[in-house]
Amino acid sequence: MKKITLTFFVIFLSKALFAFDSFQINPYLGLNYASIQEYDKLKLGYQVGVLGRFGKKAYIGTGVSYGKLAVIMQGNTFSMSGTQIPLLFGIKAFEKNEGKLRLGFGPALTFVNKYKLNEIDVSEGKHHYLWISKFEVNWSKSFYTIGLDYDLGITPIIGGLNSRFNRLSLNFGFSF
Repeated sequence: MKKITLTFFVIFLSKALFAFDSFQINPYLGLNYASIQEYDKLKLGYQVGVLGRFGKKAYIGTGVSYGKLAVIMQGNTFSMSGTQIPLLFGIKAFEKNEGKLRLGFGPALTFVNKYKLNEIDVSEGKHHYLWISKFEVNWSKSFYTIGLDYDLGITPIIGGLNSRFNRLSLNFGFSF
């Protein structure tokens, strides 16, 4: 299984890297909703960042974003803010006059700056980095982009508890 995965990765990487006639930079800002457990009430969060993509049909993307997410758990507002660095692998699903549709996935590492409970810093005892599986759908037309991202938490916020966060984000940006 490891050999198959490695072979797929090498083929994908070589095709993306040798199709370098396409390089794109996307600054963006967006809104998100997040959950940590099933009984959360959602609160609006935000993110701002920049993503670079290399490749024509298959692509590799990376960038950096800063964001905040918040949920209401048992009547208390829990929030966290941090910086996320993704490594995305994707394909251009199609390109028409109406624009381009891209589908991507990959790991992301979030460095958490602060955890707050009712605006009080409660960062002690919590993980300050979180691994995430990231999935994206991106539509671009001319200089404009709109993206829908889903982050599926892998690392628990508090060790030993089912405290992984999931986030759905809607992003608006520009293509250069």
